[in-house]
Amino acid sequence: MKNIWKIFVDDILSLVKNFFALVIVIGICFLPALYAWFNIYSNWDPYGNTGALKLAAVSVDKGYTDENGEYHNQGDSIIENLHENTAIDWQFVDNSDEAIEGVYSGKYYAAVVVDEDFSYNMYNAFTDEIRRPTLHFYENQKKNPVATKISDTVIQNLQNTINVTFTEVVVREVFKSANKVSEDIKEDDGLDGAILNLKHLREDLDGYQVTIGEIIENDAKLQQSLKAAKNDATNLQQEARNSANAARSSSIAAGQTETSLAEYSKNVNAALNEVNNSITEIEAFIGAGYISTDVKDMETYLQRSAKDAANIVNYLNILAASKVHGPILKRNLDRANELYAILQEYDIGEPTIAGNIVAHNEQQMKSTLEKAGGKVSELKSAYNDNLVAEVNNGLKELGGVLDDSNSLLNSAGDTFGSLKTMFTAINNTVDSANVSLQKTSEALSFVNNRIKSIIGDVDTVDNSDKIQALVNGLSGDPKVYGKFFSQPVEVKTEAVYPIENYGSAVAPFYSTLAFWVGALILTAIIKVHPDKKKYPDATKRQLYFGRYVLYWILGQLQAIIIVLGDLYLLHVQCVHPGLFMLAGSIIATTFTLLIYSFVITWGDVGKALAVVIVVIQIAGSSGTYPIELLPEFFKKVYIFFPFPYAINAIRECLCGMYGNDYIKYLCSLGIFIIVALVIGLLVRIPFEPINHYMEERMEDTEMM
Repeated sequence: MKNIWKIFVDDILSLVKNFFALVIVIGICFLPALYAWFNIYSNWDPYGNTGALKLAAVSVDKGYTDENGEYHNQGDSIIENLHENTAIDWQFVDNSDEAIEGVYSGKYYAAVVVDEDFSYNMYNAFTDEIRRPTLHFYENQKKNPVATKISDTVIQNLQNTINVTFTEVVVREVFKSANKVSEDIKEDDGLDGAILNLKHLREDLDGYQVTIGEIIENDAKLQQSLKAAKNDATNLQQEARNSANAARSSSIAAGQTETSLAEYSKNVNAALNEVNNSITEIEAFIGAGYISTDVKDMETYLQRSAKDAANIVNYLNILAASKVHGPILKRNLDRANELYAILQEYDIGEPTIAGNIVAHNEQQMKSTLEKAGGKVSELKSAYNDNLVAEVNNGLKELGGVLDDSNSLLNSAGDTFGSLKTMFTAINNTVDSANVSLQKTSEALSFVNNRIKSIIGDVDTVDNSDKIQALVNGLSGDPKVYGKFFSQPVEVKTEAVYPIENYGSAVAPFYSTLAFWVGALILTAIIKVHPDKKKYPDATKRQLYFGRYVLYWILGQLQAIIIVLGDLYLLHVQCVHPGLFMLAGSIIATTFTLLIYSFVITWGDVGKALAVVIVVIQIAGSSGTYPIELLPEFFKKVYIFFPFPYAINAIRECLCGMYGNDYIKYLCSLGIFIIVALVIGLLVRIPFEPINHYMEERMEDTEMM
């Protein structure tokens, strides 16, 4: 003990006598604290300055005038609300091209463009050609990764707000209709008509709910496609387009829930090809029959033509029942039926012999062939000129539901290349849209059940009370119901161990990192080996502890400066300041002893090992990201390093204690103190000759 004390006193006297050495030592006491303070301060409120981020916004919404003559423009409302939003530096441009070009050039981090049919689609949610109100979001992911996350959050919040408005509008319109029925009953006493209208309304609501269910079901298929696309890392660019096609097919809400758009188009084109082939065959058969002089051959050609005509009628009927039908298709179907009727004058079966030959002379057959030929020519001309174009236009209209989203997806895939992130964003968008649709479905279900209940009540009361029962059941405030169903669940958040700001949240990590950096600097500046010639009777253990005392004192000074700066300079939130100081002292002891043992045992290799360990701990100590989000390697090894226990001990001090967790974390650090002593006192012994040899070789280089 006497030798340990002597070594320590000599070290202190050497520092005091050497002014420059003293200045350097004081500097290395403050340097780790500065590292911690600057990082904590820079993260104090990172989202408090988002008002400087430039995002463009423009609405090309044409608006919508309802049946009462009232004009609605939700796009203008969105832009007006953004004018009041100071969290982002919104740049309101004149047109969509200017906004998009600004994103490509880097002038804006992102741009929001409100679709031209936004209001119309919002107020006509349940028409035959249902289209979702669409926001186009362009994002420059190359410019800055953090800004991208902020802009993603901004657009997500904007989308959630619009979803709420969408549900509110739909429900409000439904209840307006119900209240109008109520007023009509009061004015006209139209009881029977009112009940009939209610039943029609109930049927419409049932249809709306089926439509919404089909959309949600197709969105589930879209999400499966997105999941498959994310897993295909080698063909991400192509998969983006595939997912865009899947997005298009998912919006075919009525009648095509089982078939994708691509497959649907393939089937339609196959039907068109069959019609074309049959027309060509009939034309060939009729031509051959007309020039033939054999009545039996003529009959055979007519029979074959009749079979092809039946095929044409069949396929045109299929197309007429699909979503691509139109007036031209209907006229062609009529022509095909007329052709089939002409050819049906003859028995459609196997070629006959003398009996039919006698019954149908050559002149009659040629007349029939001539009439059939005329119909075939009409059918072929209409097919080539108009029918194919009409069907293709029908397919384009079907695919147009998500054309804008498809274009955006492909454009973003070509521009940014970050398709995995994009697929996740689309998946989140679909989830968000489904939430809105689900809320709307719940609201419609409520209204529908209420109407059924009203009809039931009316059926059970006397005639004199039926009108009053209807009026009471239908009355209600559409705005109140709209707001309720747009946000039917109120979320009350109660913070557990609340944190005042992000700077306080990251203070445990950066303070712990500063303790390690401080210990590492000490070993880089101050020699770990005392001069053996000055202490000839000192043992190796006495030399070890004699020099470590100086390390421990300087480490404690670093800890005091770091903790006091956190508390009184930065005003980091801290529930237990005294325990924070105690934790800092134990952490500094652990880190200085561990790094000191590394260096005294393995020399410069020990310093390198300390650097490697801190690099691993910065990435995988759960100091910033939850350990569950990190790669599997860090999940398995992080418990064998001291950072997690030091960080968690400081968190207990700053945010509040839970049970004996604070003591458990400090005891865990105690295990590392024991490990450090084992390395410095026992493991060191067999490595001494190797270290001595390496030191001599480094001196030989005259560089190290």
